[in-house]
Amino acid sequence: MTPSEWGVVGSMFTLGGLLGALLAGPVASRYGRLRTMQITTIFFSIGPVFEALSPNIGVMAVGRLLSGVGAGAAVVIVPLYISDMSPPAQKGFFGAFTQIMCNVGILVAQLLGFFLSHDSYWRVILAAGGVIGLGQALGLLVSVESPKYLAEQGNIALAKKTLRKLRGERADIDSEMSDWGAAGVENVNGKSFYTAANHGPY
Repeated sequence: MTPSEWGVVGSMFTLGGLLGALLAGPVASRYGRLRTMQITTIFFSIGPVFEALSPNIGVMAVGRLLSGVGAGAAVVIVPLYISDMSPPAQKGFFGAFTQIMCNVGILVAQLLGFFLSHDSYWRVILAAGGVIGLGQALGLLVSVESPKYLAEQGNIALAKKTLRKLRGERADIDSEMSDWGAAGVENVNGKSFYTAANHGPY
């Protein structure tokens, strides 16, 4: 590739990342954390296919754009999901470990580039991203929606059931839900009401 072509291909990933990051918040608010992450796996899986099998610069650029959208959205939504799912006393650990693993992923990608950046092995590096995307898709099939998100949508019963499943039978989930501001919310005939004194429906 010429320097100009290299610049275009590289910048397409950044552009995709920007689009993904901007869209992740509204999509997560409307469809939930879990559904949004499942959507990102589509981009994670399809993008590397375009990249690894690209016959020309145009196809490569499209693949990089799709991969960038998935990566940008994941940077926003995954830490949010992990924060929601983490036990209150361990949020700092899980938040820090998330960033550590992001850097481990970058290191692994750089190592693959160092050892495989010759002949046509560069396609293997790009295809590896798709394999990781498929692995994430499989893992999300057995994951649950964020109980905090469920509570925010007024589905307190399901939020409490999900949180109980995550924390165990002996955990004090009521205090955790109280920290969300959801302790006094109930679903009544499909509508959400505050049951605390004098708050009224919303």
